[in-house]
Amino acid sequence: MANESPAPVSSTGVDSMIHLANVSAVYGNSIFSDVNDNEDQNTTQSANFGCCDEDESEEVAGSCSPCPDEMTGGKTRKKVCSKQHQLPMFLSKTYHMIDRADPTIATWSVSGDSFVVKHVEKFAASVLPQYFKHSNFSSFARQLNFYGFRKLKAEPILTADFDARTACYVRFYHEKFQKDRPELLQYIKRATKSDQQSKDDVESLKMEISNLKECISNLSQEYDRKLSDMSFNLNRKISSISSDYDKLNVLVQQMLAAKGEEFYHLQQRCVTQSCQLSKEAMMRSLSEVACMSLQTSPPLRPHQSTTQTSGPVVQAGEKRPAPENFAD
Repeated sequence: MANESPAPVSSTGVDSMIHLANVSAVYGNSIFSDVNDNEDQNTTQSANFGCCDEDESEEVAGSCSPCPDEMTGGKTRKKVCSKQHQLPMFLSKTYHMIDRADPTIATWSVSGDSFVVKHVEKFAASVLPQYFKHSNFSSFARQLNFYGFRKLKAEPILTADFDARTACYVRFYHEKFQKDRPELLQYIKRATKSDQQSKDDVESLKMEISNLKECISNLSQEYDRKLSDMSFNLNRKISSISSDYDKLNVLVQQMLAAKGEEFYHLQQRCVTQSCQLSKEAMMRSLSEVACMSLQTSPPLRPHQSTTQTSGPVVQAGEKRPAPENFAD
């Protein structure tokens, strides 16, 4: 019976084996564990993945590759390697899955610093079951979140160069998860419960800060509105008071003008009456002075005019004095 020739290996399989050989050179042959019984047995040099769900993500991908033997006293002893290169199976599976996935379903980004899931439904239905015991994309995304991956999704409102063809793409980013850089995987750590609690606390604080900012913004708007209303009402009252003051000022001026004219006439009457009274008093005073002057005047001399009376003036009702005897 003729020997059967082995099945030809596709170029994609060759590239995958070369890449995995490079990865194994860094991390050891067991960085990728056996996963599928359906994998081609001819690719035994490449790493196959075992099935694992999100609960098994804490398992590492096996022990390190054997280190060079140490010769001690003629006995061969294998050196125990450090566990610093032991990777969680979830990371190793995810890295290999993105490398081998159909580019129309999931692939690396152009820059190689993130990977893109182009069709979530197809990815969950046909890709995830090959590496994990589930087909739940949300569970896969949650596990990525535990390892510090960020989910980036195009938002039409926030993205100016929105493309409808890539709107459904879901991108996952981690600074240590890069194409052709498997040596960086060792720096990706799964968040512990305390880290997750701290992260939850931080998210809670961020939410509280956001709520406080919103509350402060609302209070600021309410304050500005009330201040504007108060300013408007105050200006209106000031305008009303100013108008009333102007009217009152005009009325006072009119009253002062009327009172001033009345006071002027009253003053004139007072002056007139005062002048008249003064004149009458002066006339009486002059009359009294004249009377007193006549009573105290001396007798007439002979050489005085004969027209003048020789005796003193006798008032009515008074007795005429006897004539004096001039013969001595």
